[in-house]
Amino acid sequence: MTSPKVKLDTIAIRTANTSMPGGCVESAEVSRIQDMIQDTHKIEGHYDRLITDLDAVFDDYDISPEAREILRDGNPPQVHAALGIHAVLCMQWSTFVNEKIREHVVADSAFLKEMEAF
Repeated sequence: MTSPKVKLDTIAIRTANTSMPGGCVESAEVSRIQDMIQDTHKIEGHYDRLITDLDAVFDDYDISPEAREILRDGNPPQVHAALGIHAVLCMQWSTFVNEKIREHVVADSAFLKEMEAF
């Protein structure tokens, strides 16, 4: 099931800051979302919680209903354009929640080891 198309100009959490690398935006929610994604490499069991109880993880990171809808779909361009999440983190997130992406993208142990630096 995919979420409906989101009109990007109506999402209140998007605040453009083109000076940020990768088109990222610096907002509290974007920071929390990026932390949520990066924590899969830092907190043991975090990935398993994402898979088994995504709403509880969203609650832990205080993710808004608008952002949750976009994140659930796991469409990398939409996550990047609508929320301003860094493109690499968008791809990571998509492998967590989007089965179609997961079928085509594999993260081997060498990649995961390098991601620990972030």
